[in-house]
Amino acid sequence: MWDHFISRQQEGADQHQLIDRCYRLLSAWPAPQRLATMMPVLVEHDWLRRYADFDFTCRAVAGIGQRLSGSNRLAELVPWLREDYTALEADFSVLWSECREALTSDGKTS
Repeated sequence: MWDHFISRQQEGADQHQLIDRCYRLLSAWPAPQRLATMMPVLVEHDWLRRYADFDFTCRAVAGIGQRLSGSNRLAELVPWLREDYTALEADFSVLWSECREALTSDGKTS
């Protein structure tokens, strides 16, 4: 879900710069063995931009659940994600604001 909200939060040139940087990093560093086959697909199909589409994000969440052992508990969460979208978005906004503030501050307190 955070990928979805970050993708929606970043617009225009900022979004493209962030996503292009992520793709460069994903290409420059090898992924862990269990993710090695997935990374080229992620880049080729531009998943980072597509996460802005909530339906795509829900399909991705359910897809991750298919790769786990046992029943797909992540797919079972999708209806809850839809129902609680507004609350999740509000929580993300607070978290993202605090992260941005922490990352851009000089570390000094008043």
